[in-house]
Amino acid sequence: MKWSKYNLGDLGGRSLKIGKRKSVRSTTMDNSESNIDLTRILAALQHLQQENVVLKDSVTRLQNQPPPPAPVLPTLAMVALEPKISLPERFDGTRFKFRSFVSQVRLIMQLHPHRYFDDTTRVGFIGTLLTRTTAAWFAPILETSSPLLQDFNAFMAEFEVVFGDSDKARTSANKLRCLQQGTRSAIVYASEFRQLACDVNWGEAALIDEFRCGLRDDVQDLLLTLADPSSFSEAITQAIRCDNRLFERCQEKKITSNAQLWNSRPTTLPSVPQTTPVARPASFGPTPMQIDITKFKSLTKAKKLRRKTNNLCLYYGNPGHIACQCPQKLVKLQVQAVETPQELENKNIQSQ
Repeated sequence: MKWSKYNLGDLGGRSLKIGKRKSVRSTTMDNSESNIDLTRILAALQHLQQENVVLKDSVTRLQNQPPPPAPVLPTLAMVALEPKISLPERFDGTRFKFRSFVSQVRLIMQLHPHRYFDDTTRVGFIGTLLTRTTAAWFAPILETSSPLLQDFNAFMAEFEVVFGDSDKARTSANKLRCLQQGTRSAIVYASEFRQLACDVNWGEAALIDEFRCGLRDDVQDLLLTLADPSSFSEAITQAIRCDNRLFERCQEKKITSNAQLWNSRPTTLPSVPQTTPVARPASFGPTPMQIDITKFKSLTKAKKLRRKTNNLCLYYGNPGHIACQCPQKLVKLQVQAVETPQELENKNIQSQ
């Protein structure tokens, strides 16, 4: 195909027009994109400004607030001012002792707030009061540095799950139905009833009826003379008052019966006949040896040999009899049997 100069000119003009159109289109696209970018930048700037305002307000509030008080660490003086309390009995895992053990531990912590001031100290204090089964349960917690050592509430929840009563309501309800006053006082019966009543969801009327059914017969009879109680506390007060009155009446009866027995006793005592000592006759037999009444002087060997050689009495040295048949000795012993010990003692003193 042959191209003329006119054709080439037309092509050139067309290409110039197409180029101008493309340049216009590209310029329009660039302008629109720049407008979009500018809008985004303005939005981001506004957002930053808003955040800056919020941060300034927060900083201002923090500056105006007073500084938090520094934590007060316990001192020896604070611990010394706390009351002295005996520690509870060590817990061995017995289920019915769990409640009283936990109550005593919590009471000690309340009375000694400076000594047991954080969760770690409280958990460690309970750990020192565990023995046997409970100590074996606590050992892995301590050895593995369990998070329970730093969280007292979580530790107590786990402790109750393992060693506490899992069904308090049913257990307490069964115990309430079987509870009786018996020979105990109404105060002891009421305290045990109150402790069990805390775990059940019974109403006031049900608690009053169950409480009265467990009372002793004489207390129930005396309660018939009083008005019906309006609350469970009033029912307990009436029962205790009646039980105390019955006890006082029983003591009054004992005092009256003792007074009657004392008044009915004889006023004069029977006379006891007085006896006088009687001398022992010589023919009565041998007289027992008197000890510490008279003092005998022992004979020398020469005197004893002379009296035996001459057949003399070894007691007084008289002839014609031996010592066991000495008449003077028998008379002296008879007189000593009649004399009182005081007279004999005075006589011995005078002889000395």
